Amino acid sequence: MRCWTLTSGIGEFATNWPLFGTVTPPPNYLTALQFIAKHSLAFQQHSLSRAEDELTISTFETVNKTTPIAPLHWSIAHAPRIDKPTLDRLKAIGAGIAVHPFAYLGAGGGGGPPLRMILDSGIHTGAGSDSAQISTLDPWLIIYYMVTGKNAAGALVNDGQQVTRMEALRLYTAENGWYTHEEDKTGTIEPGKFGDLVVLSDDYLDPKKVSDEGIKRLKSVLTVVDGKVVWNQMK
Repeated sequence: MRCWTLTSGIGEFATNWPLFGTVTPPPNYLTALQFIAKHSLAFQQHSLSRAEDELTISTFETVNKTTPIAPLHWSIAHAPRIDKPTLDRLKAIGAGIAVHPFAYLGAGGGGGPPLRMILDSGIHTGAGSDSAQISTLDPWLIIYYMVTGKNAAGALVNDGQQVTRMEALRLYTAENGWYTHEEDKTGTIEPGKFGDLVVLSDDYLDPKKVSDEGIKRLKSVLTVVDGKVVWNQMK
């Protein structure tokens, strides 16, 4: 049986992180990231603001001058306020973005991340929920948000940044192996990869069968892990 947990690198912090609402950088941030790079570890940095984005990419660029980070698969996580120039700088050094659209849970007008802009930039991108910051969250709720731009209250908060259903599905599956250096093992169904898959309750890719609102009600009726059935409602 494959282990359900593994250590793939460092994140979402490498040192004390005082930037929640401030612009004061941690004094040992560069030293910590140089240490991580020296030991060839993956690294993912939490970032919720433009100030955090700027500090992260500036430090990534400094580290990259002596230790190329592209082979290490470093990334920024969350990135609700990231802009195009910062994306271009990250892409130039081979870093990625892990989008976590937990704005779905917001009852106010806050949106993000700018999913369409991020995908169109060509930077490596994967998606998740960040466990909703509280507990695990049904992935179909986040995929609904990514496709529609609507939050849990039904308000359109991320207009112009929607992605297609196939793009959302790929971000949640095929693209995520990159962050743990397992792109040759996970994410797609093909020879040589883990036998992990689900059979859904309906046809997600067909809007005539599953409306946008219906995305939230999708569930697995058959789950296979390592080629073994671990959940079956089809009996």
